[in-house]
Amino acid sequence: MANTKGVGIGQVFIFIMAGIAFALILIFGYKAISSFISSGEGVQLVQFKTDLESSIKSIYTEYGSVRINTYRPSSDFQQVCLVDLDYPATDKQIEDLKKINLAAGLALEDARKAQLDPTRKSGYDSVDENVFLAPLQEGLAKIKVYRLSLAYENDPETAVPYICLTIKEGSFSLILEGKGDHTKIYPKLK
Repeated sequence: MANTKGVGIGQVFIFIMAGIAFALILIFGYKAISSFISSGEGVQLVQFKTDLESSIKSIYTEYGSVRINTYRPSSDFQQVCLVDLDYPATDKQIEDLKKINLAAGLALEDARKAQLDPTRKSGYDSVDENVFLAPLQEGLAKIKVYRLSLAYENDPETAVPYICLTIKEGSFSLILEGKGDHTKIYPKLK
């Protein structure tokens, strides 16, 4: 009889150990999968930043060339704003942009202060960022593309120093035109 009690206690011990091993595998598996997903989103954001920067910089010297590019930032973002930091923005334009994207509005305000101060650099050279993704995320790398101007600048009625687009289905498109010393950007509406 003593042997059957020993076998029963041994089986219970094995089941407890198997349960603990299963729980540990689940916990570590969940952490690993979460880490892979997070790393994938980080890679996607770096790829977006690189694509945007290189496409804008590569076309600016090709005067008159036009390209349509589609960009795919991380699916966490709902809006992108591109700001012309050398544009002589008005107080109203800055305040309007702050209502749409606070970080972009503050950058445009800093750029205008630099333009008005003869001892400082140009607006573009004085600000570290001219592309803003929303919602803002902590630790997000700053994105500064080469000098740009916006399609609306020639029409005084609609002239604004920024373009803010809604990111639909994880992507947005821009029309890029080389101007020799900068890239002119037009929003491509779907």
